[in-house]
This record gives sequence, C-alpha cells and structure tokens, in this order.
Amino acid sequence: MTTEDPHATVGGVLRQLVPLLRPYPWAIPVIVVLGLLTSLAEGIGLSLFIPLLQSAGGLAADDTWFVDVLQEAFDGFDEEQLLWAVSACIFVAILVRAVLAYLNRVVLAWLEARVAHRLRSECFEQLLAVEFRFLERAKVGNLVNTIATETWRTTDAVGVLVGLIVTLCTVLVYSGLLLLLSVPLTLTVAAAMLGIAGGVRLLTRRLRGLAAQVTTANAQLAERMVEGISLMAVIRSFGRESSEKQRFDERSEHVRAVSMRVALLSGAVRPVYEVLSGALLVGVLVLLIDHPDRLPALMVFVFVLFRLQPKLTELDEAWVRLKALSGAVRDVTTLLDRSDKPYLTRGTVELDAVRAAVEFESVTFRYAPNEVAALDDASFQIPAGRVTALVGPSGAGKTTVIKLLLRLYDPTAGVVTVDGRPLQELLHRSWLERIALVSQDVQLFDASVRDNIAYGAPGAAVDDIEEAARRADAHDFIVRLPHGYETEVGAHGVRLSGGQQQR
Repeated sequence: MTTEDPHATVGGVLRQLVPLLRPYPWAIPVIVVLGLLTSLAEGIGLSLFIPLLQSAGGLAADDTWFVDVLQEAFDGFDEEQLLWAVSACIFVAILVRAVLAYLNRVVLAWLEARVAHRLRSECFEQLLAVEFRFLERAKVGNLVNTIATETWRTTDAVGVLVGLIVTLCTVLVYSGLLLLLSVPLTLTVAAAMLGIAGGVRLLTRRLRGLAAQVTTANAQLAERMVEGISLMAVIRSFGRESSEKQRFDERSEHVRAVSMRVALLSGAVRPVYEVLSGALLVGVLVLLIDHPDRLPALMVFVFVLFRLQPKLTELDEAWVRLKALSGAVRDVTTLLDRSDKPYLTRGTVELDAVRAAVEFESVTFRYAPNEVAALDDASFQIPAGRVTALVGPSGAGKTTVIKLLLRLYDPTAGVVTVDGRPLQELLHRSWLERIALVSQDVQLFDASVRDNIAYGAPGAAVDDIEEAARRADAHDFIVRLPHGYETEVGAHGVRLSGGQQQR
C-alpha cells in the first residue's frame, strides 16, 4: 500500500489552484454572484407554481408563512387573471435565469481561456529562464506532456473548481427554499443526502492514487513518442520497427488501462447517486398521500428536491473530478515552482567589445555533485584578435568549455573572466551578442532563410545577412531556392542537405 501524496487530496489541489486565479480577482465574485442570481431566478420560478397549483386545486393556503406570502401576492386576481399573471412571472423568471446562466458560462469560458494561455506561457517562460542543467536532466517527453496536456487538464480543474463554487451556491439557494417550505422534511432529507454522499466518497476514494498514475502514464507515453519520432532514422536503419512498435503499444496500453479505471470510478458516481436519490424521492412522494391539504407545497418541495439532486450529484462529481485532475495540477505547479530550481544570474555590466582576453582561472566543473569533474582546475587564456583552437580527445572537456562560455552553466569552482571581469557580472544579452555559434548538430527554425541567418541578430540589415551568407559560401544555393532568402526552411519547409544547413 503506497503512501498518499498530500498534494493529491482535494484540499491540496485547492491550495494549488487558488494562486492560479489571483490575477483575476474579480472573476470568481462575478461568477458566484451570477450563479446565485441564476439560482434565485429558478427558485422564484419554481415557487410560483404553489399559488398556481392551489388555485387549480381549489385549496386554501397551508400554515407555512412562505406559502401564505406567495398566495397573498396574487390575492387580487380572479382565476383567469391568476393563471396569466403567474404564467407570465414564471416565464420572466425562466428568461432571466437563461440570460444569467449564459453570462455565467461566457465569463467562465473567458477565465478558462486566460488561465490556459497564462499557464502555457509561464511554463515555457520557465524553461527559457531555468538553468540548462535542469533541462538536460529533465525528460523531454515529460516537459512536452506538461505544457501540451497537463496545462489543459489544470485549466479543466480551474473550471471544475469554479463550477463547484457555483453549484454550491445553487445548492444553498435550493436548500433555503426547501427550508421555507418545510423545516422538518428538509432536515430529514439533508440527513439522508449526507448518508448518500458518504457512500459515494467510499466508492471513489481510490481516485487520488489513480490520478497520479494517469499523469505518469501520459508523461511516459509522451517520452516514448518524442524518442521514437526523433530517432526514426536510427530505428529504420537498424530494422527495429517491430520492437519499437511493441514498446510504444505497451505505454499506450498502460495509459488506456489507467484511464479506464478512472473512468469506471468517475462514471459510477452519477448512477449510484441517482438510484439512492430516487429511493429518497419515492419516500417523500409517499408523504403526499398522508397530507392532501399540503399538496401544492409538497409537490413544489418534491420538484425543488428533484432539481436539487442533480446539483448534489454535480458536487460529488466535481469533487471526484478534482481528485482525478490532482496529478496534472501538481505536475504544472511543480514545473512553475521557482523555489527548487537553479537559475543563472543575468549580470548588469554592459559589454561593448572584448579587448584583452577571455580567461579560465582554475575552473572546475561537474555536471552533478557526485560525478567526475568534466573540467578539473583548468586555467588558460583565449586572447582577443587571435584564433584559438581547443584540441583534445573525446571527454577532455572541449564541449564543456563552450557551454561555460555560453553561460549554459557556471563553474563549480574557479572563475571565467572577460578582460578581467567575472563573466557572471556581464549583462547576459550583451555577452551573447559578441558570440557566434556554429554547432555540429544543426537545428533550423520553421522560418525563412533570412530569419534563420539573423536569429542571433534580429535587427540585422539585409546587406549584412547576405554578406554573412557569402562568407559562409551559402549565397549561391540560397538564391536558387524557390523564394531565395524568403524561402521557408525547417521541419515544415524546404529540405536542405546537412552541408547546406551548416553553412
């Protein structure tokens, strides 16, 4: 038996969701007020059936003050006028409820769309800001799954939370109406409903553990997809299609199995609730036989109770849904959490040029505390105005030197200086503007040839871009492309050879 993650509880999910709504402090009050007004409009409309039923049945008002008030409100009308007046009021109540419900859905849709966009944006911003060490250790599939899938599921959780609040308001309004109709009967029904809710809780308590399994399974499947697509050439070169298909199917089957268990438990809530609530409704209807004098009020009581039961079911389903989404919420908030991740300092000193040298002074670097040092007490100079080559066997630390120069990492010990000033003190952007990088593994963006050449200098002039292409012996083949420098390249553009991509 596994220990339950405290963040997988509904309370833990709520604590994680509330901060996501802080940029929109007005949204929840507006949605709650609209929800309350919607419920009141429906409650008023249902209550208006009491004088209508009393008039149709020729019954006097019973001893409930609320029923008396409704009857007195229409005392001045004869039977035909009463029918038209009450019917008109009921129609107006239905119309007002429909308009308010529509406005509520519009505001909720706006809120969900804004939260979804902000989550995706902040997750990607986090990946752009966090130290490169975190990205190298993280699984690409997990990160893709978090941004592409879990942010949507977290947004769903926000919608469920807001819906839960609105439903709770509706339940309170309906419960107040039931109390106005009959206090003893309402208390009896409430006790029965609590018993039903407790039974449903027992049925769905395993969902919290399954929620974490769904998130893990989706992440593993995404990892397998990313790996399979990125290594497709290798897979086909070695004839490993069938084995990779089997590995993929195993992950996909695991997602299916876990999702199915969640669906079975989640889907059981409504039918179980409906069966038990139906039995309760039958019990209330039996009372109509013994109290014919209170028939209109009791009929409205039953009708309100009938409308209330789906809301109670929605509360339980929302509770269950929050449990099922807890893994996604935890995954997104963990990625956004800045307290447990390393970040590089960006520096403040502007650099206009390197005049003397870049120097490594007793630099030691380890990719992880328990790993062998990739650089161990390395000291050397890279003079300005000269060509410096780093030569050595595989594993000597050449790539690590480049990563330190690009400030993908900072040294574990020692310091890298530029004209005697520590590299960490330099404004990060101004330092990178002095660097041009030609990588062995070339990656092109889905953009034009011009944009790819000028990626490191977005404001470069057209003449400068073409001059750079000529120096790289690329101008001649670029102008022969379908649209020259405006030709789209990358994954969805014109395919270039490996040599053309490097140039």
